[in-house]
Amino acid sequence: MGFHMTIRSLLLTISLVFLVSCASDNSNPELTVDQKKAQLYYDHGTGFLIGQQYTEALDYLLKALKSDPNRSDVHNNLGMAYYFKERPEQAIFHLKRSIELDSTNDDARNNLASLYFNLKKYDLAEKAYQDAINTGNNSVKSHMVLANFYNSIKQPEKALASYQKASALEPENLSIK
Repeated sequence: MGFHMTIRSLLLTISLVFLVSCASDNSNPELTVDQKKAQLYYDHGTGFLIGQQYTEALDYLLKALKSDPNRSDVHNNLGMAYYFKERPEQAIFHLKRSIELDSTNDDARNNLASLYFNLKKYDLAEKAYQDAINTGNNSVKSHMVLANFYNSIKQPEKALASYQKASALEPENLSIK
């Protein structure tokens, strides 16, 4: 296992050096070296998160955070990694920080709401789901997630109302039969 981690670390270091050394060829030359490092770490951490390798995800996402501490997407994914590692306090902290950094980040709002739901903090979950809708995005996804929430807590009237709002936003894809 140590040998594979050493090779992985070496490959990451080589990739990082290559990325930083090719700064003039980068499609976004305004990024600092730290921001480029953060992006590389974020990409690796997100890959591990998707692959359900939460310890590795945390490792890379924390490196991304250290390189660029004000990225909403990094905090969102850190929140999810901590959630899956069953560390809800840290998950809540990072999801809230993600929202502070980008108040329009509906993914972080919905993730925070889902975390509250799983902790059976239904009032906080409902508020977070509503906040996702009230950010101005008013997305079909947010209304559908809220409808599912209401359905899960046995409030069919509210679930139907949320579903109808989603349907009104995108009537060609959603219909009530």
